[in-house]
Amino acid sequence: MKTNMYHLGLAGIFLFISSCNPSDIQPLNPEPDQGLVLFYKQSSCFGFCDAFEFKLSADGAFELKDYARSGHPTELTGRGAQEKELSTEELWPNIKARAKALHIDQLLDRYPQTGEDLPDLAVRTLIIRLNGVDKIITDIYGAPEELKEFELFLNKTIDHLREAKNPVYRRNPQPAETNLVIYPPIGKIQSLRP
Repeated sequence: MKTNMYHLGLAGIFLFISSCNPSDIQPLNPEPDQGLVLFYKQSSCFGFCDAFEFKLSADGAFELKDYARSGHPTELTGRGAQEKELSTEELWPNIKARAKALHIDQLLDRYPQTGEDLPDLAVRTLIIRLNGVDKIITDIYGAPEELKEFELFLNKTIDHLREAKNPVYRRNPQPAETNLVIYPPIGKIQSLRP
């Protein structure tokens, strides 16, 4: 009996291994600069800075999630986030050229490199793919002037994208309840007729 179970188990393992065909497995990103090429996230500072996430694909499609806009107190819980999905022309080549001119691959991964983080300052996280290599930079304070100018350029580009086209807002795409029951108000029901 044990021998039969052993042979049956061995046959099952052989069948499992032989069913995986490695030639069917494709890499996620065969081209070095295809797919998602830029991720830029900024948190709020003292509750009054823009808080958003910006994702950009090589084909120019982007997704912008605004959590808070300047001048309004923020909640970073993600509730009420507005998503915008648009496509645009020549956005990635312009950003890519500026990043290469900045020599972004030679910058540090974190600013400040040493010392304490200040919790009330905006944290800017930048992930950019150049020549198939992802570079991740976290900037709290103390970044070089060139990186600050690049972040300012990204912020201005994002502001321009907000104003350029009518966004598609999506709030709570899945309803909380599928069966909605409306109850009449408590008290006197007034007629709408004169």
